[in-house]
Amino acid sequence: MDGQFKARDIKESPTFVEQKAKIEPDCKRLDEQLRGVFWALARKPESFTRHGNTGLFGVKTDSWPEAPSVIIWYKFNENQVELLGIEIAEMPDEHERTK
Repeated sequence: MDGQFKARDIKESPTFVEQKAKIEPDCKRLDEQLRGVFWALARKPESFTRHGNTGLFGVKTDSWPEAPSVIIWYKFNENQVELLGIEIAEMPDEHERTK
């Protein structure tokens, strides 16, 4: 049906899976945290930060109890979002927290 909304498929690259596995032991609620991000990416991946003139995008999550802030790197087309990597976002240094 024309005009009907279709969410993109989410594909986890081997690098993403490997990096996520390294983070998970220290983040008991990582899957819960990522569930909301994946929902948003499947619907509007263009809403997040594009890096220069590349097709690389990133989204940074807020931290949760038992899950740190993470950055998810991805690319997308009209049918799919490919998750390329995930890393723990650096904590601001003491000077930044006191501003």
